[in-house]
Amino acid sequence: MKNRYYLFFIVVLFSLEGCDSGKNFFSNNVKIIDEKLEISHTLSGELIFADSVCSISSLVCFDDYLLVFSRNEKQVFNVMTYDGQILSQFGTFGRANDELSTSQFNGQVQKISGDNCLWVSDVNKARMVLINVDQSMKQGRFVMLKEIPIPPLSVYCYCVGDSVYINEQLIGSNYELQMRDAALNNVFSETLYSVDTDRAFSLYKTNWRLDSQRNRMIGSMFSVNQINIYSLSDHARQSIIIGDQQTDMKKLINAETGTERTSTFADLELADTGIYALYINQNFDDAYEKEKPQDLLIFDWEGNLVQTVRLNEYIIDFTISRDGKHLFGRARGNKIYHYAL
Repeated sequence: MKNRYYLFFIVVLFSLEGCDSGKNFFSNNVKIIDEKLEISHTLSGELIFADSVCSISSLVCFDDYLLVFSRNEKQVFNVMTYDGQILSQFGTFGRANDELSTSQFNGQVQKISGDNCLWVSDVNKARMVLINVDQSMKQGRFVMLKEIPIPPLSVYCYCVGDSVYINEQLIGSNYELQMRDAALNNVFSETLYSVDTDRAFSLYKTNWRLDSQRNRMIGSMFSVNQINIYSLSDHARQSIIIGDQQTDMKKLINAETGTERTSTFADLELADTGIYALYINQNFDDAYEKEKPQDLLIFDWEGNLVQTVRLNEYIIDFTISRDGKHLFGRARGNKIYHYAL
């Protein structure tokens, strides 16, 4: 059951102009990597957690523990050691100010007075909140330090200053990257893609991460074989492409079913050591259904592919420690695997 990324199976018609110009639809600065990836080594994960009842949605790695988000549980977060032992549970869903609604966790963590903190996009309440995770563990409830209003339905939001955030917003047939202040005033906005399409939600869906050290956004696309880098300082763009460059957006859609032809990147995370991308590389019908080993692509900060590690388990998303030594992958059946990198 594809309940993670793909919501629509209705055949729609495209309305594209100049869709096969030969130019990349995100950037003129393109780095192409041979699709025949050289596997440096293969890893088997250690199964540290499996629960047929718990519904795991995402993982966030801190220096000394793992935060596991469960959408359907009474307690939103389970806190685990690196070997899967549960240390604490905290947080509830609800309408109260110290509860969360439908939320997105984008892995933006920071230290405040020595405590581990996590930014959360609380989508239904149109806000970003900063949660003190260490204090929440002690008190068994959310301890929220800050709240910033965001526009409705803003999923990928990141705080880039004391009260300024940046988010990706679907506007009609394209996406915009928007930066706003705490009063929702526009600081800047820019259209992300050069081609408008009625399938923008699916084709341009991207897993963005904030590279705060270099002041830029880095995102892997779910349905297109590329990783995009956007500088918040000078608005420069770069794309890293695995295999053939896609310049005709019509070819990315199956004309008979109206769905995307492929699923390319399942997830992307950043560590101090570089950029880590989970390359699923399956056709749409097989993705998240037919299990196979997965490839972890590791890039340096200039976008050069350093190595490709094959993971024997079929993980569908992951989190990584800040030092790049520990990777935790989520697999179907609410399983968590640990990989020592």
